[in-house]
Amino acid sequence: MMLPEWRTILHNQRGVTLVEALTAAVLLAIVLVGAFGLYEQGVRHWVHTEANLDVQDNLRIAMDFLVRDIRQAREIIFPSPESPVDFNKDIAGETEKVLILIVPNGEEDVKVTYQWKTSGAGSERFVLDRRYGEGSPYNRVAYGITRVLVEQPVPGVVEIMLSGNTGYEELTVQTTVRARALSE
Repeated sequence: MMLPEWRTILHNQRGVTLVEALTAAVLLAIVLVGAFGLYEQGVRHWVHTEANLDVQDNLRIAMDFLVRDIRQAREIIFPSPESPVDFNKDIAGETEKVLILIVPNGEEDVKVTYQWKTSGAGSERFVLDRRYGEGSPYNRVAYGITRVLVEQPVPGVVEIMLSGNTGYEELTVQTTVRARALSE
């Protein structure tokens, strides 16, 4: 009785040839390289997204503090009456800028001071600190803010632009605020 051809191949006890083993190894290597490439791309995307979210959160927090205090301010004291507050990490020698707001607190006014400065190293070294009241210490509001522009184009209206660098790209948020209690 003659066995069908496929059964003779299955019952052949010669083993795997070198060509078959090398072909299987090459195919396995191609699959593993592809899987590792996809994994590495996913990790890079995750790190990039995490850096963007961190900077966006810091910019949003800083903007929230500024908008709230400027909206309540009775007086805004710029460092120089002719020029806006423009803190830029790219300007050599610039280490800090200060913006002072006078905001109501019950029966009396309180001096709120915002300070942008360099502190530490890396992208987190550009920080925004806030001091509420004259004798209180500065509290850290946000870090990683590379540019701050606060200007008053017309009385009672303040434009704010904040920028931060993720290491991958520059993110910018900006808004215009109407200071409700600003004295003319």
